[in-house]
Amino acid sequence: MSTSDPRPPESSDALSGTLPGVTSLAERQRRRHVRRFLGAIPLNLVLSTIGFLVCLPFLWMLLTSVKPLDQIGEDNWLPTLSANTDRGQFSEADVDRVRDEIRGAIRDDASPAAAYLAGYVDLDAKSLTTQQLADQLNGAIQAGEPLPESVTAGVELPPRALRYKAELETRDLDPLEARKATALYNAWALHAALPGVVPAPATIRWHNYAEVFRQVPFARYYVNSIFVAAWITFLQVFTSALSAFAFARLQWPGRDKVFLLYLSTMMLPGLVMMIPNYQIMISLGLVDTIQGLILPGAFTAFGTFLLRQFMLSIPASLDEAAEIDGASKFRTFFDVILPLARPGLVTLAIFTFIGSYNSFFWPLVMLKSEHRYTLPIGLLYFDSSAGQETNLLMAAVVMSVVPMILVFVVLQKQLVAGIQLGAVKG
Repeated sequence: MSTSDPRPPESSDALSGTLPGVTSLAERQRRRHVRRFLGAIPLNLVLSTIGFLVCLPFLWMLLTSVKPLDQIGEDNWLPTLSANTDRGQFSEADVDRVRDEIRGAIRDDASPAAAYLAGYVDLDAKSLTTQQLADQLNGAIQAGEPLPESVTAGVELPPRALRYKAELETRDLDPLEARKATALYNAWALHAALPGVVPAPATIRWHNYAEVFRQVPFARYYVNSIFVAAWITFLQVFTSALSAFAFARLQWPGRDKVFLLYLSTMMLPGLVMMIPNYQIMISLGLVDTIQGLILPGAFTAFGTFLLRQFMLSIPASLDEAAEIDGASKFRTFFDVILPLARPGLVTLAIFTFIGSYNSFFWPLVMLKSEHRYTLPIGLLYFDSSAGQETNLLMAAVVMSVVPMILVFVVLQKQLVAGIQLGAVKG
């Protein structure tokens, strides 16, 4: 005869190792993480929106740099298909080649389109620029009427040309749309007939970047800016590290008073110091020289102050240990202090390089020769000499921003570490 067990059945909470009504530790942590995640969503959205707004100007520059000139000023940010040709699609050697190809096609009676283009392209001119050639071809493309059937006879039209031709024949287009469709049809048809003469319509004009180099010595501006910025960065970091070591690690009479006096020079605006610096450069014969750009920027009170704060956070016992081992002050500086101050050195180097690379007023005052121009002065010269071609100017600006982006991307970890260490002393 079996007897029943008098003990009550174990509950599921007891089996799981928790008391009834008590939330497990894992559950509480999960809920805490969920609340923290949900609470961070508004802040993340705000920061993401700010970051997107900050990137909008660069996005506009990038999109404008690949547009044809006739689309500048439109409400649409994105480049659209354009029938127009521009001078960037031709080199100087292409001008004679295009005219020779048109003459040869007319002589051999190989293409009626060549005879049509001969009415627009000046085949007898002794010299023809790429801009004139592009304008003359655009005259044929923007004639206002679709090409006659005789011009395209025997030509296998591409699907896009057939599509625009069908739109002109079947749809009731407004005048602006009809003019655009006509130009695109003419461009595709002429390109099919003479592909070596008329370029195909394009949406993205990457050749705008190459055109910048053809119009001005942009590579020279690049080299000048990087060379000047690199030398100023090296000299500022080196002189600031030496002076910061003297103010932070060495004991000598009047040190703090001299430091305050040195620091007070930060209160003087840069434009106020420009005239004395220019007079000094005149007396040294360094006007319109690269050396004249570099020398005044070799010293900085800000860099001394920044590195001094880093060096004050390094324990003084390291100096004493190095001195006991027989190290001189210079060896202590190079082998002990500088490696520990690396985040500060990198932070100062980034700020200095970006500031020197973007410097405008001092090179504007100092430089007279075009081959010594830095990028900011070169962009100003290009803007005035290129006839307000905004797409080419934006291509030049985008290329000038690339080195700064690379510097920040490569050194961003050291920059953040340097700022964090500089904010905490001890």
